[in-house]
Amino acid sequence: MINKLFKGKKSILSKLVFLAYSAFSLQMLRFNGPWLFLFLALIPSSIYALWQFIKAISRRRGPGPALYNFLGILLALFISFGFLINWDFSFYSGYINPDKVQVAQVVRAIDGDSIEVEFLDGSRDRVRMIGIDTPETVHPRKEVEYFGKEAYDFTRSSLEGREVYLEKDISNRDIYGNLLRYVWLKSPNKISLSKIRKNLFNAKLIDKSYARVVSFPPDLKYWSYFRTLELESRKEGLGIWNKEKREDFQNFPTIKELYKEHGKSLNFLGVIMSNLNVALEQKKRSAVFVAQMAKSLGADGAIVTEEGYGNPDADYILCLAALEDVGIKTVGISNECTGRDGASQPLVTLDVKANALVSTGNVSEIIELPPADKVIGELEALGRDGLSGGWAYDEILGGSVREGGSIIMENNAMFCGDMIAGWSTNFRRNWRRR
Repeated sequence: MINKLFKGKKSILSKLVFLAYSAFSLQMLRFNGPWLFLFLALIPSSIYALWQFIKAISRRRGPGPALYNFLGILLALFISFGFLINWDFSFYSGYINPDKVQVAQVVRAIDGDSIEVEFLDGSRDRVRMIGIDTPETVHPRKEVEYFGKEAYDFTRSSLEGREVYLEKDISNRDIYGNLLRYVWLKSPNKISLSKIRKNLFNAKLIDKSYARVVSFPPDLKYWSYFRTLELESRKEGLGIWNKEKREDFQNFPTIKELYKEHGKSLNFLGVIMSNLNVALEQKKRSAVFVAQMAKSLGADGAIVTEEGYGNPDADYILCLAALEDVGIKTVGISNECTGRDGASQPLVTLDVKANALVSTGNVSEIIELPPADKVIGELEALGRDGLSGGWAYDEILGGSVREGGSIIMENNAMFCGDMIAGWSTNFRRNWRRR
């Protein structure tokens, strides 16, 4: 069909029409569901099959295969159309089914994404907003999460005492018995990204960086819109997206010292974050980007710190070398992995350009910790295979967990709390005094 369509003097026009129709059908697949896409895709095929059938009849050759092709495509067309008329078409269209919308008044906010409402008949129910998740504030087994109170306050101040329009998707309730609904601030009609951003409160929580997107099929009506808003809010780095490494960077002593000296002995330009890569080419490219950014900022000197050890050593050294290559004097701060005896190579890789390195300690150094007042989880986990830093039994030292709850282990068991550049025993003592 496509070859014949593209032959002749009008082939360019035919191609443009074909491409435009294909793009339109794919857009329908993305936003409006597979059955509408199938229906649209079959229309040109059925037209071409009908034309072939008529041509065969006019030439008196008999219907033959042309008839079977036409009938087969026509059958598929009717099947897809049948699904369309029996499906809730508003689920995939730009319009909202009014039968799925209820008017209610918000009695109170329970959490950032949960509210209690009263309907026109006086009945009350709890509503869980579809497609989003705010940090916990009232979970029976979790502490209040970062930015949870702010999300709750926003929902409370925005909704309590207000009339809202609750739209149902596919599911009616969640496993806890809460109604699953989209919460509209105005009576919803035709759907668009601008109206969703402005009037759909679920989306407003995402847009204002109070919530992240979650997907629980089959309730996915606005998922693509929510994802668009989430990508935009993440770029801003505000709200819940300001959590990543916020505490580490705000409390990192080196950054504090640089701020203290800013405008006095130096001009502190800021922090460049670089990701940890796996492939060597990715590591090299990332190091070049770091050097280019530092050069464009007008930096004369730089301090490079490393989180972790082993694989990150390669990224660390490559960044140091790349900065030196563009004329920026560089100092590196990291821990070492030299074994319990301190005799092994300190880093996985080295470079002659990295000639100013500060060590924050040996990750394999043996440390002892007194019994903790509160233990979350199991201390015995330190002795299980695969957990770095601890052991079940050692001929000389015994087990990592001793009687009474004290612990002996390698320094690398503190991996998740190494403050960007590693913890030495001296560093820990200094940090405890702060």
